Amino acid sequence: MLPSVLGKTFKFYKEVYISSFSVKSFVQLRPLQIFLLGLLSILLVGFIDGEATYYFWKAPHLGYSEWMAQSLFETGKFGGSDFGIFLGIFALIYWMVLIRKGFPKNHSKVLKLKFIFLSVILAPLFAVHSFKWIISRARPNAFASEVLKSSTEIPADVYLPGFMGLHGPRGYSWNSFPSGHVSTCAAFLVLCYILSSSSNSRVRHSRFLVFIAVAIYSVAMAIARSMSGMHWLSDSVASFFLVWTVIDLLWIRFRSNIS
Repeated sequence: MLPSVLGKTFKFYKEVYISSFSVKSFVQLRPLQIFLLGLLSILLVGFIDGEATYYFWKAPHLGYSEWMAQSLFETGKFGGSDFGIFLGIFALIYWMVLIRKGFPKNHSKVLKLKFIFLSVILAPLFAVHSFKWIISRARPNAFASEVLKSSTEIPADVYLPGFMGLHGPRGYSWNSFPSGHVSTCAAFLVLCYILSSSSNSRVRHSRFLVFIAVAIYSVAMAIARSMSGMHWLSDSVASFFLVWTVIDLLWIRFRSNIS
């Protein structure tokens, strides 16, 4: 079954991109553009990654980082990371209700809900967490006592990702890269695509406001995760752009049938 799915996926992208490849099509290849923009952003953040992360770690947070981190599905308490999860659950329930009511599977509403649900599952849960367990980057708080209680510079190897549990000579493997919590915030980017499919021009234009709101929500979560010492800022940047790339790839599959 898996070889068949992989074969169909490769055939689809071959028809969309490879067979019709040109300079113009390359420029219009938005998922690649998003991915490359993410890489550039990570490199730029890298210049201030350690200093900014520890600045937030030392700042007073009055329970803010704890609330943003907690979740009904992990700690049993509602928190800032639950909104994205509930978005996926709501889409799944509403999707099933419409199917039970007799809506055809290719109906626009059904496809929109399916797109939202798959985006929440494949982007934050599958893509981001797959990277987390393959790229075993140590978390900032692994070096808290060494850096915060001394005047020495941050050791260079703390920025380096490991692989499958291996992380340099220090041996830390706490799966810091990318941030799972930020990915649940970035999952709301899926709403921008839904709004862009509307026939109402005002609704379509509102997607920019939604994008700004999602970006602010993601930044708030990124700061909270750095405050708790659980993530470098670059982890959060990577998570945002990885989720955005996956959602954009899914949109290529759905956009022709959603109106």
